[in-house]
Amino acid sequence: MIKKLGGALLAFGAPMLAAGLLTAPSASAATTTASTATAATTGSGTTPLRVQARVSNSRPRDRSTEYIEVTTAKGAKVTAVAHFRTGPQTRTATANSRGDATLAYAVGHATPGDRVVVTVTATSGQDHAVTLTYFTPQR
Repeated sequence: MIKKLGGALLAFGAPMLAAGLLTAPSASAATTTASTATAATTGSGTTPLRVQARVSNSRPRDRSTEYIEVTTAKGAKVTAVAHFRTGPQTRTATANSRGDATLAYAVGHATPGDRVVVTVTATSGQDHAVTLTYFTPQR
C-alpha cells in the first residue's frame, strides 16, 4: 500500500518492503516529515497499528549522533534499520506509555551526500506497521 500526501511518499506496506519493491522518497520530500503506515496484518481485529518516524536532523555532520524519533502504540517493539553504504545498522527499543521511542545512530564518517534510508517497524502482538525516513550526512 502506498499513500501520497503533499507529494511526499509517506507510507509503505510491509509486504512491498519485504519484496524489495520500494524506492527512496523523492529529493523534494521533507526529510523531517513524519510518516505513517497502517498495519500489514491486523490479528486483533481492532484499530490498525500505526507508526510515525522522523529524524532529529535531516543533514547531520560527521561525528554527530542522529536520533530517530518514533511514535506508535504504547509498549510496541520498535526496530529501526539504517541502510548505510557500509552496511545496515539495526537498533531496537520499546515504546513508552505514551507510545514514544527514540533510537540513536552515530553518524561517524558516513559518506557525505549519500542518503541513509531508515526502515522503522513497530510490532504489537500480531500487528505490525512499517515506515521510512532518511537523513543525508554532511561534512
